[in-house]
Amino acid sequence: MGQLVERRKDKRFQVTRSAHAVLGPHFRKPGQITDISRGGLAFRYIGCQDSAESWELDVLSARFCSLKLPFKTICDFEIANKFVLGSIPIRRRGVRFGDLTDDQKSKLSRFIQNYTSGDTDAW
Repeated sequence: MGQLVERRKDKRFQVTRSAHAVLGPHFRKPGQITDISRGGLAFRYIGCQDSAESWELDVLSARFCSLKLPFKTICDFEIANKFVLGSIPIRRRGVRFGDLTDDQKSKLSRFIQNYTSGDTDAW
């Protein structure tokens, strides 16, 4: 098997507090965010893969809400199910953010500072 090549430009930080990604516009495919960077994030969700690409992404937590982030799905695959949930698949989706406004960048920077163990620099 070949060696994996890291293609990410931005450092990923593990999310240490409860936060969720929700694909819109009708709050489809909610999932728990596992890691995030200035350029994208990954989250786990329950269900089957959905091929729609034109949604927007919301990041939600107890004290944070960032709405309508443009994104592109980079990967979406089933992961090992560590719990007995029958035939319900657990999936992981990785997304890359599209062009963000200054306000969206600011909110994501604050989210990374408050919900991960990492430090962030200015955009």
